[in-house]
Amino acid sequence: MYLLAIDIGGTTYSFSLFKDSHLFLNSDNYDITKYIDHELLFKDLYLVVREKIDIGLISKIGIACPGPLDSASGTILNTPNLKFLRNVNIKDELKKHFNIKDIHVEHDANVYTLGFYNRLTTKNKDDVVLGITLGTGIGFGIIINEKLFKGSYGMSGEYERSPVLNDKTWADLIGRDFFELITQLYFKKNVTPKELFELANNNNSKALNIWKNYGNNIGKCLCHVIGLLNPNYISIGGGVSKANKYFHNYIIKALEKHCLIYDKKKINISYDETNLNIFYGWV
Repeated sequence: MYLLAIDIGGTTYSFSLFKDSHLFLNSDNYDITKYIDHELLFKDLYLVVREKIDIGLISKIGIACPGPLDSASGTILNTPNLKFLRNVNIKDELKKHFNIKDIHVEHDANVYTLGFYNRLTTKNKDDVVLGITLGTGIGFGIIINEKLFKGSYGMSGEYERSPVLNDKTWADLIGRDFFELITQLYFKKNVTPKELFELANNNNSKALNIWKNYGNNIGKCLCHVIGLLNPNYISIGGGVSKANKYFHNYIIKALEKHCLIYDKKKINISYDETNLNIFYGWV
């Protein structure tokens, strides 16, 4: 029997199949921005999975999705980037198509953090682990004392829309809004992070400067989070993390300048460019 692990992001969705905790298949990334109807999304998801495997061989489904959400009921709440999924019970939608009862729904950053933690070769009971997903937005997952920390009612890590200065939020400084605003300024058009990565590969000065700004903003954001949680492990994943060679050094420079407790010998920062941790959170 197989485990189906689904990742719903703000721009794309994808899935993986596992058998006996071993990766069996990774799907392509499918565009999610074309949907305005959640029922059509889950119908299409069912069809692309059915192309890969006999649905009857799937015994469990784990789905990672943006928050805020009620993971117990499986309901996405007032998520900012996928408005057509607001107040949709994902468990119920999946049951309609897959006829499977064993379904688990969790915030994508939480699943990513669990995946990273499960793959750590050296663990201590007093580890504080921070997982970060960079994509359409920024998400945070937290593990303290070997357990996922979700707060008093499951909403910890929902930091992206917190105000910073003059009504700007971290979404304006790190997420999709950042890239749309700054590429309009530099290029007079929208340029995607993937295109910016390719431009940076060609030593485009404008793209390199945008990644510099991006890394500096992440570093300033992490000053807040590190000061609050004092983690010893930070893992950064998500689609945009693949460009880390162009922004990582600026994260570190911002931390060294602004974060009084940052210690590179005590805080391990790593990247998951494959984004596999989002799936290994379920196995």
